[in-house]
Amino acid sequence: MRRLGMAAALVALAITLSGCAGLQEKLQVFQQTWQTAKSITLNKTAVTVAVSTFRAAERTATVYIRQKHCPVGIQKPTCMSPPIREQLVVAINQGNDAANALLDFWEKHPNELGSEGVYDALNAATAGLKSIFATYKIGGAS
Repeated sequence: MRRLGMAAALVALAITLSGCAGLQEKLQVFQQTWQTAKSITLNKTAVTVAVSTFRAAERTATVYIRQKHCPVGIQKPTCMSPPIREQLVVAINQGNDAANALLDFWEKHPNELGSEGVYDALNAATAGLKSIFATYKIGGAS
């Protein structure tokens, strides 16, 4: 953050000394954008919805994983295929890590700007599970 602040100060100084109106306008837009970005907070409702959506997909995946193994070469909705299981386990683990990190951050820093990457990772894991469900028609997905 310090480097960014120093860089912005140097750019501001250079623009001021150069007297270029176009660059000063661009700097002003950058400063306004930066101030807006710093004030954004992650809404508790968005966190709750993202975690709840993942947990619902996780439950569907868990039901599938707990089924008996399909006979070799046969894939039916009433039995579990080990290759599909492996894909689900990876997505579940990634989603659990992201959900736990997101909830931990929210608990320790309520109403603060959190890592959008963790939020995005949780949504990506949920989308990954839904994609697997659709591909293999798990849980009535089509």
